[in-house]
Amino acid sequence: MVLEERWSFIDSIYFSIITFTTIGFGDITPADQHGKLTDEEIIVRQTFVSCYIVVGLVIMSIALNLGKDQLKSRVRSLVKEEKKKMQRCGKCLPRCSRKQKTDV
Repeated sequence: MVLEERWSFIDSIYFSIITFTTIGFGDITPADQHGKLTDEEIIVRQTFVSCYIVVGLVIMSIALNLGKDQLKSRVRSLVKEEKKKMQRCGKCLPRCSRKQKTDV
């Protein structure tokens, strides 16, 4: 059973990303096929789509949190590296209140 016969593969991926990131533009929505489907098929379809969206939201949330943690860790390490470089060379930023070291 194909859930959306008129969607291309790209449309399906686009719908999944928009749904999982909770943007929800509403430009692509599942079609209303209640006249064509039996009650059992409607229940199975709604259950499948609901489970798919919930699982997708959980996976997207995990992925975004991991990406955020990686970015935060990388920024912290870059800041530490820059602080070490500044301490080694003795130069400060122009707005820094510390005095620059002079060569002897």
